Amino acid sequence: MSVLFLFAEIVSFSATSAIIKSIGDQVSVSTIVFLRFSFCALLFTPFILTKLLRSPIDYLGGVAMCPSYWTRAVIVVISSYLWSAAIVELPISVATAIYFTKSLFIGLLSPRLLKEETSRGHWVLLLIGLVGVAVAAAPSSDGVSPFGCALALGAAFGTALGAIQVKKISIDNDPIKINFGFVVMMSILSAPTATLNWTGPSIYEGALVVAAALLLSISLMAVVYSHRYVTIQTFAIADFGRFVAGVVIGATFFNETPDVLTLLGCSLIVLTVSAVPFLRSTYSDGDHKKMGTRR
Repeated sequence: MSVLFLFAEIVSFSATSAIIKSIGDQVSVSTIVFLRFSFCALLFTPFILTKLLRSPIDYLGGVAMCPSYWTRAVIVVISSYLWSAAIVELPISVATAIYFTKSLFIGLLSPRLLKEETSRGHWVLLLIGLVGVAVAAAPSSDGVSPFGCALALGAAFGTALGAIQVKKISIDNDPIKINFGFVVMMSILSAPTATLNWTGPSIYEGALVVAAALLLSISLMAVVYSHRYVTIQTFAIADFGRFVAGVVIGATFFNETPDVLTLLGCSLIVLTVSAVPFLRSTYSDGDHKKMGTRR
């Protein structure tokens, strides 16, 4: 079951990225971000309607007043802006290679913040996966600025903190409540930039944004449920699969033909992700009871 959640998260996230890339030249990124989260909030609304009718003040108040929810939203917003700025400053290959150090940050931070120890097997797979990304992206020193590297590293660190924050709040909270609160907060936080850079989408582009919102809702739910059943280090290793999925989508829909180094790097990543089932990567019943997770 945990593998299905991880697979669903990777596929839905990659498909969302493909949609955003296809309309990114016609609709501003800030507009897409705002509309995607707003539509996603609408998609979650029917599932929480009964709870809202039963006790709207308590339910919405619990979301609005929960520091963890706001912390996650703020971290994601900051990381998104850092990543966007890094792409401008750096070649995409360099930015991508640096960004995937988020998996290393998760391995370093999780023992202190989540009390989850990173085993030697996990460290080996994390390093192999990072090497695979570096080989596939084939970063060069041309056009590399220290400022851009700092931005990409900051985005990676922020993404790692965001993943750990999701892990914390997913243990014993309602998944719908977690994600509804998150997308509402993201809509609020992204509204100012969307207003300043508003680009009205056409009917076709709007339909794609709605599709992206649907895929985002699937991705968010898959993330929460996968965190309930696998360790954060396992999630970090499986996350390398996003890179491979991106290469497949780029080759299939955007005529981005992978070269030999890309195929070699992707092979290392596939090897890394395939080794996950051989690790102790899921929680036992005792772990769930200790952490308060409802199975």
